[in-house]
Amino acid sequence: ARMRRALAAWEQAPAARPTSSVFGSGAIAAAEAAFSALHAGRPALLLPSATYALRVGLQALGVGPGDEVLCGAVDWPSGLAAAASLGAVPVGVAMDPQTLTIDPEAAAKARTSRTRAVIACHLHGVCAHVAALRALLPGVAVAEDAAQAFGCTLDGQPAGTLGDVAVLSLGPGKQIDA
Repeated sequence: ARMRRALAAWEQAPAARPTSSVFGSGAIAAAEAAFSALHAGRPALLLPSATYALRVGLQALGVGPGDEVLCGAVDWPSGLAAAASLGAVPVGVAMDPQTLTIDPEAAAKARTSRTRAVIACHLHGVCAHVAALRALLPGVAVAEDAAQAFGCTLDGQPAGTLGDVAVLSLGPGKQIDA
């Protein structure tokens, strides 16, 4: 609840300073506004790494010690690391052989009463089937790892607007190297 209140306060706070700073003004505020505009006006928060951003996203979704987080079994390790850093239990789920993203039906079979979230990692510009995950996992929060899908869409919606929270990262091997 405290994290949700903090995020709500951050969303409402105007960026008033004209220079860059770690407090979200200047160039940082401009970049956050640009990312927000590209993702249906969803709030954007710049953080130092994708793993940390996934951790913050999972924390905002209420993931905590003992909760299960469904992750692709063959995936970038950030999702596993982010879940484990919160004391949650990462649960490996089979991949869809057509998309090489998490298999929604396998995720539904892996769900237990302790499942709190699923990480839908969009790989190599291919979006995970988030709509199917939502349909097969009602009540389970969806965190998107869209680091390799900047600018990609699924059913006309940009990657990063499909889940409850989303992470995009910039750097070597990504669509934008910054």
